[in-house]
Amino acid sequence: ICQKACIFIYNLKQTKMTTNQLNKEFDHLESIRSKVFEPVKLQLHVGIPGFNSPDTYGIYRKSGGECLGTVGNKFEPANLHRYMDFITKSICEDGSGFFDLNSLNFEEFFGGSKVSFTIESKDFEVESPVLGDVFKTKIHFITGFDGRTKNHLTWSTKRLTCKNGAKSWKTELDLSYKNTQGNVGKLELFTEE
Repeated sequence: ICQKACIFIYNLKQTKMTTNQLNKEFDHLESIRSKVFEPVKLQLHVGIPGFNSPDTYGIYRKSGGECLGTVGNKFEPANLHRYMDFITKSICEDGSGFFDLNSLNFEEFFGGSKVSFTIESKDFEVESPVLGDVFKTKIHFITGFDGRTKNHLTWSTKRLTCKNGAKSWKTELDLSYKNTQGNVGKLELFTEE
């Protein structure tokens, strides 16, 4: 409800969206939320009397299934629902209308051991001697549960690269930090900046 209220106020201020457009945005965010899973960290046990279990953990979907990765005791999996809330809140509070919440996307890689949220900006034309010089940006928020993938933020731009109309994406900013205890505060800072 808080997320919906944030989006509602944001859209009323910035774009004068109709009720149907707002409902479409709500429905899109709910469809993304339904794809997002909750990771849990479980200690791996030998299961044989007389053998001690190592300080090793497996990351699983809360619903069960294959192990997404094995990690040490300091690793903390990112709460993906909270991650999505931070991203949505940040876009709403930005208030510029630069990013389109309908472009928010969630993807899984390697069976869910790596995931990303991606959001794109709206297109805008740049004053340039070349006609059709359209500028677009994209932000990737990437995390993983394999013990090797860091929380990652990548800011990319897509721009005309030559006069024949060819365009390409270029990474402009790339930040990362490890998935260790206390990362929830870092997640929020990541999405706010």
